[in-house]
Amino acid sequence: MSARKVALSVVSNKLMMLFTPVVLTMFAVALGVAPSVASAQDEAEIPAFYLGGAFAIGLEQFDLDGKFASHDEGFGFDVWAGYRSNQFLAYEVEFAYLAGFNSTTAGNKVDFTIFNFTANVKGYPPVPEVLDDYRPYVVVGIGGGRFEAKSGPAKGHDKGGVFRFGGGVEMNFGTPVDLILGADYLVTSGLGGGDYLQIKLGFQRDF
Repeated sequence: MSARKVALSVVSNKLMMLFTPVVLTMFAVALGVAPSVASAQDEAEIPAFYLGGAFAIGLEQFDLDGKFASHDEGFGFDVWAGYRSNQFLAYEVEFAYLAGFNSTTAGNKVDFTIFNFTANVKGYPPVPEVLDDYRPYVVVGIGGGRFEAKSGPAKGHDKGGVFRFGGGVEMNFGTPVDLILGADYLVTSGLGGGDYLQIKLGFQRDF
């Protein structure tokens, strides 16, 4: 194993150790704060549950045998389900599947597939009334994933932890369906030795 790959693994593990208690603390604080905040709001204006789906693009930088390769983007889908407890907080589970990554290193072409599953806390900062149709959000989550090399010298699979952080905007134009645009950066422990950026465009239905 190369020194660079060892260093990446150490950094990823340290990031996971750092962010895991942060995410768990945010879950705990959010659960404690939600009832008191919700009691001061009009419950009729807060959809309780929501489902979403999106087209996703993955931009990755995997470390193959200690060498950073040239990469093509991966494409796939992202689905999620959540509960919005009040106008500031929501909790959700999210699954993303990305395929079609093509990397070339040392003259060898390698095809990748990767998926992840995370439990998230989503926060909605206050916005001016004139922007009521646009709900910006920030999201953090923690979970796991699986990385699969379909061909080449790195053929095989790897499992690891995933920390997600990102943001986006939910756009509503007077219908139960929102247009979603978001971008998340995923820090991984394992999963081919690299992190990746995930961009999504899709829809969310409130119930």
